[in-house]
Amino acid sequence: MGMEKISGSNNTGLYKKKLKNGDTSYFFTLKVYGKLKWFKVGTEKNGYRVVDARKARIEKYNEINKIEKKDIQRLGRKKRVIPTFHEVFNHYIEYNLAHKVKKESYLKSQGVYNFRIKKHIGDIPLDKLSKEDIEQLALINKNDTKNPISLTYVNMIIDLIRTVMNHASTHSLYQGTDLTKNIKRYPVDNKRRRFLSVSEIQTLLDYTKEHSTPNIYMCCLLCLITGARINVVVHIKVKDFDLENQTVKLFDEKGKTDKYYLGYISDKHIDIIKNHIENITKDKNFNGYILSDHSVNRRKYYQGYLRPILNKLFNQGLDKDKDRLDRVVVHTLRHTFGSQLVISGVDIYTVQKLMNHKDLEMTMRYAKLNDTVKRDGINKLNF
Repeated sequence: MGMEKISGSNNTGLYKKKLKNGDTSYFFTLKVYGKLKWFKVGTEKNGYRVVDARKARIEKYNEINKIEKKDIQRLGRKKRVIPTFHEVFNHYIEYNLAHKVKKESYLKSQGVYNFRIKKHIGDIPLDKLSKEDIEQLALINKNDTKNPISLTYVNMIIDLIRTVMNHASTHSLYQGTDLTKNIKRYPVDNKRRRFLSVSEIQTLLDYTKEHSTPNIYMCCLLCLITGARINVVVHIKVKDFDLENQTVKLFDEKGKTDKYYLGYISDKHIDIIKNHIENITKDKNFNGYILSDHSVNRRKYYQGYLRPILNKLFNQGLDKDKDRLDRVVVHTLRHTFGSQLVISGVDIYTVQKLMNHKDLEMTMRYAKLNDTVKRDGINKLNF
């Protein structure tokens, strides 16, 4: 039978072959001095599995890498073959795979490179690559009208190029000038002005309750009453709730202070959450999450589902780029939480703790919303 590629992002270069005797043999491929080579690992009857093939490939990769480095040093700088950006990027990915980089990070880097970088500079050797090439690449992506992207995404492209160039230097693949040192990122104003009013909050909750699934409604509700980021909300499990004390344990991997912190549930919403938990735990396929769907990429799934709802309810007539600060996006729900707390008279230090902000400066942007409270304060003066 023919060779079959083993699927999975952690199984790059791994293959298996069914033998006539019913056994399965494992192989892997690696580039040796630029040429693809095949290596046999062993058969299942001899105790070899996919994990052994993966381990053997990593060990061989490290062995070949050391040998090639020594040869480069022996031949001297003048005789070195300067790798292309594509070759260095592949080395960067191979290295990260060998060191168990997060699967999501690996796939994200691959996607950015394949769709936005490869066709522009992939075939250029690093000694021929110029600062102008990189700046031109960034400009082309910035002005792409067919497949438009945000300035944040353009900056991500610049950052990935910088990371790959640093990788080349760190691993002695190229010791030339750092081209990315003086390349500036595009300034991005992420301080969105928009937050939902109390009536708009009710409109969103009513709409999702009537026209969406219980999970979508609960996602909106939890974002609004905890102020947690969407990636935090979609990973909340039922066991994280303390219904008696009306709290929920939140895990924020982006948090600069506490990764774990408490969210608090009001008397008004505790019964809604109790009923939701009671309903989902009856399902024999219950998976432990408060949002009990079985999506693989939970954040991406809910963002993709909520985006058209928010556009329909709040973004009619607004341009995606020109009006970006006034558009309602998923993160607006977190911004709404902070804004409504301040408007309701909650002191800024408490808001800081509830939003798990690193420092008070991040929370102070909400202070300007508190005009009503300031006015009430003035009216309380006794002179």
